[in-house]
Amino acid sequence: MGQLPAQLLDSPYWWASHLVESACSTGDQAYEYIYEAFGLQPEDFAGFWTDTLNMNNEYGPWPEFILSIPGFAVNVAYLGTPRHEVKYGLSTFGQVHWVGGLGGHGVSPAFRWDEIDRFSRRTPAREASLLLLLPACEISAEQREEARETIRDCFKALGYEGPLIDRFSKALAGRLDYGRHWHYDETYGWLSDHGHSWRCPEQRRVRGLTVAPDEQFFLFKSLTGYLGLNQ
Repeated sequence: MGQLPAQLLDSPYWWASHLVESACSTGDQAYEYIYEAFGLQPEDFAGFWTDTLNMNNEYGPWPEFILSIPGFAVNVAYLGTPRHEVKYGLSTFGQVHWVGGLGGHGVSPAFRWDEIDRFSRRTPAREASLLLLLPACEISAEQREEARETIRDCFKALGYEGPLIDRFSKALAGRLDYGRHWHYDETYGWLSDHGHSWRCPEQRRVRGLTVAPDEQFFLFKSLTGYLGLNQ
């Protein structure tokens, strides 16, 4: 997988393509207004993933973003032919643990809202980092309004604002409320009860991790401790 130039993050086609399906999953028909919201040409939008991301090439190259803070990094990697898949990895000392994914073999949520919010604030590009991580997180009902405002402010900082961007931000925050419960475990750190998340104890059993703790869980616990989020 190859890295695309950072200039890609300046493209409204990138952000609309990266996030529009998440918004539509709420029942909000974002495809009906996404062009106007981001100032796009409809005839160019449909071909963006195929042309820019080389999606017809089964073997890439595909983009990979590496978001780093001291001691940790999150990889956001795009791969495959349509439909695309997005993989999220958490790493330290260069070893990547794949912790979530979207697409045909979706494993999500990989993160809590608090985690991507605090993580992104420590990166050089706060707004882009948060929006790249956003589809892989879970937002609770209590956090939804805070998240909506933060998402809206990130879009504004990148040059996108207006009533339709506000509507899009609200749809994204609503989509990521899975209605699931997270709890803090003294051994494993923050765990989810969402059966499709690798941070769920049931998923740990499915993966044969019934006895020895998985290194991935200790890595998450170390990260959340660094972010000041452990109890």
